[in-house]
Amino acid sequence: MNNTALKQTAPGAAVPYISFTPQPMRGIKQAVEEIKAADPDTALTVNGLRALVNSGTVPCVRMGRKILINMNILNRYLNNGMAAAEEHYSIPQIRRIKE
Repeated sequence: MNNTALKQTAPGAAVPYISFTPQPMRGIKQAVEEIKAADPDTALTVNGLRALVNSGTVPCVRMGRKILINMNILNRYLNNGMAAAEEHYSIPQIRRIKE
């Protein structure tokens, strides 16, 4: 059980809980600024990253009007292409149950 442990709440009772490791999430502008800080000669722009997000190439989380990008996934995509980014990222799909 990775990331799952048993937490003692009362003598003899154990309740499972999942530990949470926050991911580095950034807005589009902050993501581009962070990449430009690491590589000043990068060709990535705010509009370019926005186009990647809108096309679905780079996954994101939308919170109202705010778009958040997982920097780990974005870095994998920029370094290795989409195959590397998709290997650790999957969107659960809703499917029809056969009756």
